[in-house]
Amino acid sequence: MNRLHSHFPRLAVLSLMSFIAMTALAAPTWQGHEGQEGGILTIFNPNEPMNEPSVIKATPQWRLGSEDGDADIFFGLITDARRLPDGRTYVLDAVLSTVYEVAADGEILRTLGQEGDGPGEFRNATSLVLLPDDSIGIVELMPSHLVILGQDGLPQPGVELNDGAGGRSNVQRLERVGDKFVMSMFSMNMSNGGMEIANLLGTFDLQGGLHHQLMHTAETQTGMNISIRAGDDYDFTNNWSAGANGQVVVYQRTHDYLLEVFDTDGEPIKRIRRDYKSVRRPAEEIEEMKEQRRELAARFGTQMDTDIDELARDINDVVVRANGEIWVISSQGQEDCPAGNIGFFDVFDSQGRFVRQTRIEADFDPDADNFIIRGNYLYVFKEAQNAPPRTMTGGGGGMRIVMVSGGGSNPDDDEDEDEEARPFEIICYKLPEGR
Repeated sequence: MNRLHSHFPRLAVLSLMSFIAMTALAAPTWQGHEGQEGGILTIFNPNEPMNEPSVIKATPQWRLGSEDGDADIFFGLITDARRLPDGRTYVLDAVLSTVYEVAADGEILRTLGQEGDGPGEFRNATSLVLLPDDSIGIVELMPSHLVILGQDGLPQPGVELNDGAGGRSNVQRLERVGDKFVMSMFSMNMSNGGMEIANLLGTFDLQGGLHHQLMHTAETQTGMNISIRAGDDYDFTNNWSAGANGQVVVYQRTHDYLLEVFDTDGEPIKRIRRDYKSVRRPAEEIEEMKEQRRELAARFGTQMDTDIDELARDINDVVVRANGEIWVISSQGQEDCPAGNIGFFDVFDSQGRFVRQTRIEADFDPDADNFIIRGNYLYVFKEAQNAPPRTMTGGGGGMRIVMVSGGGSNPDDDEDEDEEARPFEIICYKLPEGR
């Protein structure tokens, strides 16, 4: 009896050890490795993630501008949305030069601003930024300026947005991270008998003063026409994202799956790579992009190369999450995703490891719509890619607006427009916490 009883602890220990061993075998392990590139910590990831794919079900909150909704709501082109802590959302219509204040249930509470050059007025707006006192900033593209409206809707002193070199600056993107702006721009300055074209990504104080340069390039061009290149290799001004955690992630290379991570002091934190095979563009997409470049060159009197890379960008868009995760939409992620979903996001954890792929279920058409993710909220801009010719848009999953021409529509353009064109809409979804 005693001898039999003495075997029980040994059997329990063996069983526990077997369970631990089986659990260890079943747990996913990262197959990448760490190294150095140019003295910077680099995370090398394989093509496959650690875990199985996952699905996120976005919960609809409200929808505006639909054919079945309020007939009085007509949008020109929605390009940005920013949610306040109390649940209200500011929505920017870049064509109508209007900011809508929307309640948590989707009711439009009021409209702010109008087209013009006076106090509280704006034109060619690209995006919105929330300021610490919950006033709203509207980013104007040309010339770059931040128009500020207080919570009462009254105009506040604005902020000039430039690189401090005294030339003409044009802001491409702006995000607020704490008490700083992260901002990218190109500027044009007369220099040495030509025009110096400079590109800058940096951090600025909330009055527009430059603190730190993250990236900077400059070249001098001569001649009657100035060539402004956007979307080319090493175009960091359009290809970056900033998170509330203070990280700035740059994806400037066209055919190199590389994320360069900085802090807001301009110091490199790490690089993240993933083994990746580039996607070939369809022939019709190449021809459409050539035509867009010809239109831009004719419209603005610039030289623009119409040769289009047959391979799509490896990385189309990046979202930096509050928990330190980095979500990446690749060309494969958009091409392979089923209808009714917003791409396959490559998810990297705070260490830079490729942990999973996830897709978000939502009313989204990759050939017609755009989207942005703000915190735990997803905004889908229906039909945004089908904007009329006077609005030039591009970029990845989100919106990159280049120019919105003023004035009414061209009658000749109306003849070419689809009579069954759908109205622009915006849909607000909530994402699960921590996902």
